Amino acid sequence: MADLIIWTDKYSVGCNYIDQQHKKLIDIINELHSAFMGRESKDKLGEILSELVDYTKYHFSAEEEMLKKHGFGPSDLHKKQHQEFVEKIEIFKKRHELGDEILGFDMLNFLKDWLLNHILKTDMSYSKPVCSKVD
Repeated sequence: MADLIIWTDKYSVGCNYIDQQHKKLIDIINELHSAFMGRESKDKLGEILSELVDYTKYHFSAEEEMLKKHGFGPSDLHKKQHQEFVEKIEIFKKRHELGDEILGFDMLNFLKDWLLNHILKTDMSYSKPVCSKVD
């Protein structure tokens, strides 16, 4: 089965540390897509959603800490985008637990579009000033 998201160098922010985390997020979204398409059990889909919530929180925290450490603290908008994305995934997870059939293409496309747009727009804004100091 084809992946929902294919990593290409255009998504690289130039920080290996962050790129690896972005790749992991893409892997989890692809795993969710594969499980959905393969009609995996509700429990399996719930496990993947939990992993996505947990890893997203970890990644956003690490990214914000890295930005602070290098004098390029994340803007309020950047932090708000992170917070809203986590909240949206948590809503998906909660609705899934309640038996709501929300694991569809709309959710998968939302995850894909949000992540790739966030990387290409918001994250790229810090890549040159910060990543030259990191790697």
